[in-house]
Amino acid sequence: MKKAIVTGGTGLIASGVVECLLDNDIKVLALGRKEIGVSKISHLSDHPNLKYIQLEMSEVEKLPQLLKEINWSVGSDCVFYHFAWSGSERLADGSIQEQFNNVTYSSKTLVIAKKIGCIKFINAGSQEEKFVENYLNSHWTKRAYHSNMGVYGTAKVTARNMCLLLAYLEKIDYIHTRISVIVDESLEMDNYVHNVLKKIINQEKFDPPLNNQLFDFISKEECAKVYYHLGHSGKNKSDYFIGTGEPMTLHEFFHEFSQKIHGKKVDSLGKASLDNLILTKEDFDSSDVSKDTGFTPSKPNFNYINQ
Repeated sequence: MKKAIVTGGTGLIASGVVECLLDNDIKVLALGRKEIGVSKISHLSDHPNLKYIQLEMSEVEKLPQLLKEINWSVGSDCVFYHFAWSGSERLADGSIQEQFNNVTYSSKTLVIAKKIGCIKFINAGSQEEKFVENYLNSHWTKRAYHSNMGVYGTAKVTARNMCLLLAYLEKIDYIHTRISVIVDESLEMDNYVHNVLKKIINQEKFDPPLNNQLFDFISKEECAKVYYHLGHSGKNKSDYFIGTGEPMTLHEFFHEFSQKIHGKKVDSLGKASLDNLILTKEDFDSSDVSKDTGFTPSKPNFNYINQ
């Protein structure tokens, strides 16, 4: 891999991937909805190996012409990373139509990647796909669906299947990836996990998690390194889980975080009230990443907080 194109380039994960690629001397073309000056990669705007195009995914078919206009050549060893996905206010919300628009955009993007000469298409999925698949395979006859991301997860499964078929038809290498929970160690994200971590730091009260479902927590930086290595040595037709391979419940994660920060577990965290262990530890197996790339991501350490 000498060059890379990254959609959703101003998002949390993709911005980390862009920076990691540049740190490893890869020439990057990033695509995003925002102006680069107000994005997470604004500090990279003057980097000599970065080009940026502000582009909505609904207009991805314009990409070949835009490449000509900025005189950016794909070359013979370019990997296409697809992170772009949108909901209403967050990735996982929005209507059925909004979520399934992403399926169409992902499919079109893969075809465009082949058209412009990319050799590999790496698609960013979600561990919610496993939740959906496991539920539909057996759990739907036995228990309620407790996740609030059913439409999102179903759309992600559909996008994966469409891209897998199109990759075969278009003759481009396809790699699928699944991520559970990204922890931005700066804690800038406005979501439940990050908000609880900030409250634990400040020793404030928070709403405890309701379920005992397993999650795998990986930092933005370690996740980006995995994607860099997959660009080099990820194998065609692979479905990689990106994580530490050490899943735990939210209760366990919050206790571990508090132990790291304050030297003690969270007081009065309570117990989970919903039993929905649809995912097992086997669903978080990340050994294929280590086997195929030689890289094993580490767990978030949050060492900077105590410094």
